[in-house]
Amino acid sequence: MKIKRYYLMIILVLGLIIISAILLIAYTSSSNFILTPQQDTVSTAKVIQDEEPQTPAESCEGSWINSSFTGKIDLLHTSLSDWKYESPPAIISETLNSENTVVIGHNYCTNGNCNVPGTNFSQIINMKSGDEVNFCLAGKPYGGYVLRCGDYKNTDMFLLWNWTGFDSVTFFTSYGTCADSACSSTDKRWVCVIEKN
Repeated sequence: MKIKRYYLMIILVLGLIIISAILLIAYTSSSNFILTPQQDTVSTAKVIQDEEPQTPAESCEGSWINSSFTGKIDLLHTSLSDWKYESPPAIISETLNSENTVVIGHNYCTNGNCNVPGTNFSQIINMKSGDEVNFCLAGKPYGGYVLRCGDYKNTDMFLLWNWTGFDSVTFFTSYGTCADSACSSTDKRWVCVIEKN
């Protein structure tokens, strides 16, 4: 009699384990995909979006960006050739009405190192795929999610054009190692691309 109870208990436990495994598989296949840091790409960032980000209004005043990392920052409009080391964050005017609007801002570096944020704008270094950003570009509001962030060579000029294949905003700041003691340039740029909805 004890042997039959023993086998009955083993069968019952195995049955519960199998049922639990089936329920777990069913639950995970029906739930939303969760983005992990190793999956920092344009294609996986879109998977986590169940709804469009909320845009602030039908119109807005001026030009600015706002995120949980940067806070609200007013933006100037300048040409790429006129933007200087000391300039506040600005929209590159040649890109304002293009498929890829470019916003550039400086990162003040410490001891030749620009790998940590030194300004509000350079807090984009802490952004990651899936973070929400709201922005106003010349009176038109947008909201979007960060699709990709990473460091790029300072010679990667393709980032100024529509390199994503869809409407986007690309944020640039100084990153990497300073080229001189004044840190007037660095070997890299930190870049975040945000979808423009």
